[in-house]
Amino acid sequence: MAKALIFDFDGVVADSEVLANTVLAEIVTELGVPTTVEDSYRCYLGKRFGEIITEIEKTVGRTLPPTFAAQFQARTLVSFRRALVPIAGMREFIAKFSHVHGGSRRIYSRPCSSALMQTQKR
Repeated sequence: MAKALIFDFDGVVADSEVLANTVLAEIVTELGVPTTVEDSYRCYLGKRFGEIITEIEKTVGRTLPPTFAAQFQARTLVSFRRALVPIAGMREFIAKFSHVHGGSRRIYSRPCSSALMQTQKR
């Protein structure tokens, strides 16, 4: 019998990429380089956060402030709390595994797992 069921795939539990990339596009635009969500996907999708910071610094031509990561995460969490919803059918799929580990299920997606956990309540 399974002891755990773990998901760590964006687009499987909830599609956070569009929201996170929207925030990135807004931030880069605010830093002086007009950026669309499509630009954000093309430049940052699939990269580690450190690589994203390096790429943004190249794009805007200066070093980002040390508070950038915390500000990005805070804005992204606000966006997730406002608009992140589970992928259609995911709640029902997860419910089928209520017997796993005494009914306890956890959903994790780096870096904003708390926002995804809140989607279980919707």
